[in-house]
Amino acid sequence: MVVQTTIRMPEELHQKLKAEAERRGLTLNALLIHVLWKWSRREGKMDFADRDAKNLADSGAKRG
Repeated sequence: MVVQTTIRMPEELHQKLKAEAERRGLTLNALLIHVLWKWSRREGKMDFADRDAKNLADSGAKRG
């Protein structure tokens, strides 16, 4: 099963990710799937995710 979702990100990040995907000969979607799978397999992922999710939420609130 495949799930579709929408994410919001700063334009600068989108541009960097898109350029990296093109450099690797991938679609942006394929690059993001690769990065997310790699992240999900790392040891200690939940501590990392909890801390970074809070940092991202805080930085988004400051920009918003």
